[in-house]
Amino acid sequence: MKRKTAETLFHQATRKHDPIDLAGLPFEQRLSILLGGNDKAAASIAEYTGGDLRKLTGMELADLEGIPGVGRATAVRLFVFFTLALDLIGQAQDAA
Repeated sequence: MKRKTAETLFHQATRKHDPIDLAGLPFEQRLSILLGGNDKAAASIAEYTGGDLRKLTGMELADLEGIPGVGRATAVRLFVFFTLALDLIGQAQDAA
């Protein structure tokens, strides 16, 4: 069976009729979507973290770029993802 690209999965998740559930996709596919379809980086990050992105927290951009397949743009995307996630966590804690 042919592997679906990140773009195809994104379109299927955002269509009006019968969208797919992104939460039900494998970790690596969801990560590829987050990274703009960079399957190579997603596979390397999945292997590096064992499926636990928390292992990347606190890493500097240069450290992220040291993961095979992760270039500057992908490292920046990951870095921004973590800053946004931390903002959400902080907002949730402030509301509690």
